[in-house]
Amino acid sequence: MGKTLKQAWGYVACRIYFLGEIMKRKEIGVVSASTSKVIDKNDPVHITAHRGFSGVAPENTIPAFEKACNEDYYAIECDVHLTKDEQWIICHNTTIDKTCNGEGNISDYTLEELRNFKVTYGHGIENYPDLQLPTLDEYLDLCKKYNKVPEIEIKRDGYYDTRLTDIIAKLKERDLLENAIIISFDINKLIKLQEYSPSTEYWYLVETIDNKGIEDAKKYGFAYAVCASNKKSDFKRAIKTGLKVCVWTVDRLSKMEELYKLGIRYITSNFITP
Repeated sequence: MGKTLKQAWGYVACRIYFLGEIMKRKEIGVVSASTSKVIDKNDPVHITAHRGFSGVAPENTIPAFEKACNEDYYAIECDVHLTKDEQWIICHNTTIDKTCNGEGNISDYTLEELRNFKVTYGHGIENYPDLQLPTLDEYLDLCKKYNKVPEIEIKRDGYYDTRLTDIIAKLKERDLLENAIIISFDINKLIKLQEYSPSTEYWYLVETIDNKGIEDAKKYGFAYAVCASNKKSDFKRAIKTGLKVCVWTVDRLSKMEELYKLGIRYITSNFITP
């Protein structure tokens, strides 16, 4: 099977898995991150809040980040993009179509223009009528204030490659560089950033576990962050190589316990249900 076909199948498998997880949730019974850690207090699971505590507040917004900061999460994850005037802003997609009361590419708007839109999507959005897309600076200030690990996803888009070092500089300004995690599906971006800051932790994101991904992660000393839809045998194979294997996105405590038994200690979650 060719690499492109494997990637396509991996994407489909992840989507099917997550759709199945959503269908299982008759209602959201949110459990705190600390509850998951009682699996073993002496050998805890490290839980990342996916786009903040996105199961109870709109994803990638200040309320979601603040709620995650007030929970016992290990790290707070976000997604970043560059605006037209080269300011770093937080949003999952490259467009604002799904997230805000507007449409178009983030890269076609200045920061000031984007601030004129309201966030209109996400859990509990009715409680936050005046939400704006946050900046990377605002997010990092929260991580610093609450002493949380920032986990920043760099997207595959290539148009901002020359500005990647801005992220390193912002982390350094806040003395967060040694504690931060930078993640991406684009291994070339991680390699480039590692040249600027070799002491920062990097996670190589993949949908499907395969030999090439394992080899690349080991070659550069990256953690291997994989989709929860992978088979137990593949999780075991990756762990056996000595890699730090991280799994996204897991919302059920029972699934976390299953992964824990396999040797997984780093899990990303929107929220946790029994």
